Amino acid sequence: MFSYLNRCSTEFGKEALKSSLLQPDVAAIGQRQKAVKELADKVEFRQKLFAYGSIHEGKKTDLEKLKEWIDSKETLIHKTLYLLLMVFPVVTIGSLVYYLIKTVMQLSVFFYSLFVINLIIAFFVCKRITKQLSVSSSVTKILQSYKEQLQLIEEEKFQSDLLKRYQQKLKDGNQSASQLLKQLASLFDYLETIINLLVSILLNGLFLFIFIFCIAWATGRSNMQPKLMTGFF
Repeated sequence: MFSYLNRCSTEFGKEALKSSLLQPDVAAIGQRQKAVKELADKVEFRQKLFAYGSIHEGKKTDLEKLKEWIDSKETLIHKTLYLLLMVFPVVTIGSLVYYLIKTVMQLSVFFYSLFVINLIIAFFVCKRITKQLSVSSSVTKILQSYKEQLQLIEEEKFQSDLLKRYQQKLKDGNQSASQLLKQLASLFDYLETIINLLVSILLNGLFLFIFIFCIAWATGRSNMQPKLMTGFF
């Protein structure tokens, strides 16, 4: 039965179908039949949905890592510590600007010293962030394809009550699920960028950019958790 009915392009879809077959919600059978009847006439919509999901086939282990990361409470840096450490890049940039204006040799030594201190601080934070790369390198493309699928669902016009409810779940709040997934994919892209040696030295030596990213990383994940965990995963 499962092999005959299965046209899912994601692991989550396959798990949901299997669960529906093994433990069906009898009260919702009528609504599901109406939804299936409506979708049967939406051939182009179904083909696009399947195509987007088939572009990057996600491994179950990769998706489990992603789900574990989203549900995690781990923080890379405390906000209070972040505010305190931001004194270093402010002083670093200030000393550089003042040196360029006044050309005082002592300021150049002071600037280079702060630059090195910033790199040392960033190094210890990077050691924690590299643990996240095992997730980022494998799921960024998958997130992009999921974003396309969700956006397609959000923009489609449905008539059946069940499909409308599912669609509303994705669109509730200030941002839709597809927008949140786009932001999530962008965070992983930034993560891989800041690990780049040359970019990391420049950005962290001047701005301690790794800390700015950590705050964006934590804030973005906390904003995404409610919708992604209940409405998607």
